[in-house]
Amino acid sequence: MVKPLKTKLTKDRWIKHIKGFNIVDCAIWDENQLVLIGKEDIPDEEYDIFKEGEIKTRVITLLINKEETKIANFKIGGFRFPKVAIERQTTPIILMSSRESEGGIF
Repeated sequence: MVKPLKTKLTKDRWIKHIKGFNIVDCAIWDENQLVLIGKEDIPDEEYDIFKEGEIKTRVITLLINKEETKIANFKIGGFRFPKVAIERQTTPIILMSSRESEGGIF
């Protein structure tokens, strides 16, 4: 049985990387790393103004170890209903997809 790690994401890091975004998908890279997709949290009354591909999107990575939790993000755009996966056949890479004809591999 795996024991849960007793680390936490600090409030400052949460605000910088995740606050204001809804987590819409995630993938497990390995036992120490998660990849999340965050879409900007837009009020319902404003949601219809935007096209899905215009809403800010982030790829957020969490590296969890015994000492601390590290977090980073990068912005992506133009994705409608983004999905994330991890390809592990060779060197692990993050795969992104979109419901449009365009997608991205990162």
